[in-house]
Amino acid sequence: MLLCALWGCLQSSGLALETGAPPDGDLDRDGAVDGGDLTLLAGFLAGMPPFAPAWPGWGDMNGDGGSGSVDLLLLRLRAQAVPVTLCVDDDNDSTVQDGTAIHPFRTLQAAVDAAPPGCTLKVAAGEYIENVSIAAGGKHLRLVGGFAGGTPEEYLAGIGGDFSSRVLDPTATVIRGENRALPAVELIRSGEAPMSLVVDNFRITAGGRGVLLDAAQSWPHVENVTLSHNLIEGNGDPAAPDAGADGAGVGVSGTNISILDNVIRSNHGGRGAGIGRVATPENLLIRGNLVEDNHCYSDHGGGIALDGTATLAENVIRGNRVELDYGWGGGVLLFGSGLITLTGNRVEGNHAPGIGGGVFVDEGGTAVLDHEMIVGNTTSAPDKGGAGIYVDGGWDWVN
Repeated sequence: MLLCALWGCLQSSGLALETGAPPDGDLDRDGAVDGGDLTLLAGFLAGMPPFAPAWPGWGDMNGDGGSGSVDLLLLRLRAQAVPVTLCVDDDNDSTVQDGTAIHPFRTLQAAVDAAPPGCTLKVAAGEYIENVSIAAGGKHLRLVGGFAGGTPEEYLAGIGGDFSSRVLDPTATVIRGENRALPAVELIRSGEAPMSLVVDNFRITAGGRGVLLDAAQSWPHVENVTLSHNLIEGNGDPAAPDAGADGAGVGVSGTNISILDNVIRSNHGGRGAGIGRVATPENLLIRGNLVEDNHCYSDHGGGIALDGTATLAENVIRGNRVELDYGWGGGVLLFGSGLITLTGNRVEGNHAPGIGGGVFVDEGGTAVLDHEMIVGNTTSAPDKGGAGIYVDGGWDWVN
């Protein structure tokens, strides 16, 4: 079923990427939840123009979709809590690694393994050549990149590094997979204890997938994960496309997953080479991302391939391709049960050899397209039509 609000689909010639507030409470993105975040949320709730982002629900701390006095109280309690912080810097050449700013861990994996629940991992700029596996059952972790850190000489002298502020540039802190057969970053859940994870401000590259929210080993599936302000590129293996995994950039599963303000580009894999489901997600939000130049070597979904319950809002989805001699959904493939809503996206310049160069809604899928800009998408089968939008099988159309 396709519910398509066509009256707004072609009204805008451009798209501004909206930046929403991280749901962990770090509203000013300085790597800490503190008084500065309280000031921002209080100003927003009072209607002060400098603090009034356009996105509804900015500062939502309790997950009810809005923001108000309860969210301010929750943020205040979180800001007053004693923080647990571990530091990571690959330049620490001293013989001591204890996670302090004087002796940070050298690898992300060592820090993740040592992190207690509620921990923030502050990661210095540098290149971390490793495949990071996060066992998140019962843990609430935040991985934030871009801190200055120190030099080898400063660590050897016992001076330590600077983890007080960070540069908001994902190219400064790189997670480069050591083994391309594995994800660069993998999240696994064991047990029913609540969990959450934030990964913010990294370049993630050279993995079989960039980020995998595991569904094969995890039960129940992961929950409360935010991937924000990352550059996720160059994952999968273009030299061995037949072995491509679905979701080569981000493999999605789980509940309450937010993919916010990332650049996801130049990944090579199976269905959804940029963002693809590995198990049906629930309450998935994909907002403010650039999903670009991803290549699918399976039959469907060059940029994004999803089922489940999801909202795609204010994204740019462009230049993605299905590379087989047949195939559907160059930009976006929507299928299966659940409801997927697309609103305010720009879907441009994508290609499928078969049908649905821009958006393909497979038979049985239910989608709402509202105020979309769908332009310049192509197929290699002009006799079949649907270069912009193709709806397969029986469908209901609401205009």
